[in-house]
Amino acid sequence: MKKSIVISFVFLFLFVSVIGCTDLGSEVKVTVDSKRYSDSIGTDWSEQDASDGYTFFIVKITVENVGDERVHTNPIYTTISTTDGQTYDYSGSSFVFTDHFDAVDVQPGNKQTGTLAYEIPKSATPDKFFYNDFTNDIEIDL
Repeated sequence: MKKSIVISFVFLFLFVSVIGCTDLGSEVKVTVDSKRYSDSIGTDWSEQDASDGYTFFIVKITVENVGDERVHTNPIYTTISTTDGQTYDYSGSSFVFTDHFDAVDVQPGNKQTGTLAYEIPKSATPDKFFYNDFTNDIEIDL
């Protein structure tokens, strides 16, 4: 009975690891909660259009402090890569979101959730999300 329970937990862990969009560093756990595309972001008074031939790839992420010390989160710690090998930093247009991912300190046991946009060519396909705060180097398959 114990053996089958252990095997079930191992299988469940492997299954979640493969299909999930979460990765754990030494001090933070990063999750890509959602992703979508849009040719414009914001509201009527703050709308930002993507450049010609480009679109916004938008992610909502959560960074959870799983360590014992305060950690600093920042959108500059994030990038995405596409299947053609290109990398993209977050767009400054991300600040039009009311829930944009901001640069803040997160206490142990707490988390920050927010939205970021990356302006990428319409022909590009995002494949990885990166979070690197110089202590935690995290890569998540999209």
